[in-house]
This record gives sequence, structure tokens and C-alpha cells, in this order.
Amino acid sequence: MARVLGLRAEARQFFWAVLEGTQDAPLVAAQDKAIAPAGADEASALAWFRGRARHLFEAYKPDAVMLRTPEFSARAGNTDGARRRLRVEGVLLEVSHAAGLKVSAGALVTISSNLGTRSAKKYLEAGEVRGLDISKQATPAKEAILVAISGLPKA
Repeated sequence: MARVLGLRAEARQFFWAVLEGTQDAPLVAAQDKAIAPAGADEASALAWFRGRARHLFEAYKPDAVMLRTPEFSARAGNTDGARRRLRVEGVLLEVSHAAGLKVSAGALVTISSNLGTRSAKKYLEAGEVRGLDISKQATPAKEAILVAISGLPKA
């Protein structure tokens, strides 16, 4: 059975979800968020994120990692928080590759294409995606689930 780890980074944490099955019948095996230790400087937090991701690889043994990236916007990328998010994403991409995992990253347009839909955003707004109730999840948690589903096999 295929197993995909979906990731959605923020400046001081990342959300993750491990999904199994197929795109049409996804199952959530586990999910949570990883928050940088209080008081950690940025370099220490990035090292901690790397270690936490490696722990997830060892614990859940995913076949692939999918990372939800932000939409392109010159304004959105011109803040300290956005730059920190991008650095967290870079660490997650590097550690996934270094672990020998198939890794892909993409914004909602890429996720939509992988899912064979015109708008993956409709799933986030509806609170349901292919039989999974995600209505009570925070948006970044929903996105980690959605990007993981987009990495599952179609059938």
C-alpha cells in the first residue's frame, strides 16, 4: 500500500500528515504538527525541524514526500515570516532527498493538477476531500492532508 507524507511549513512549525491508499480512497494513518522549541534561534530551529522530519521518516516509512508550497506573489514573499517559511521548506526538501525519498513540492495549482481537478482549493473550503472530513482541521493541516493525497497513486 502506498504511503505518502504531506508537509505544510510555517515560520516556526510544520504540519504533517501520513496518508495511505489511493487518491480515490485515502486513509489518514497519522497527523500532527511539529513546533520549534521555545526560545530556539532560527538555526537551532531548522536543525530541530530536520531531526523531526527524519524521525517521521523512520516512524512512518513513507514512499514519498509531498510539500505544499505557497502561491507565487511578490508581496507575500517580502516579509520576514515568509522568508522563514521558505527556509523551513528548504530544510524539509533537503532532508527528504537526503533520506532517499521521492520528493515533490508544489502550490495549489500543482496539487490541483495531481488530483485531476481544476481547483484543489474547493476541497479546503468544503471541508471534505474524497471521503475524508477535514472540516475541523486548521487550514495548514488541511493542506498537509491534501498535498499527501495528491501524491498517492490514482488507483
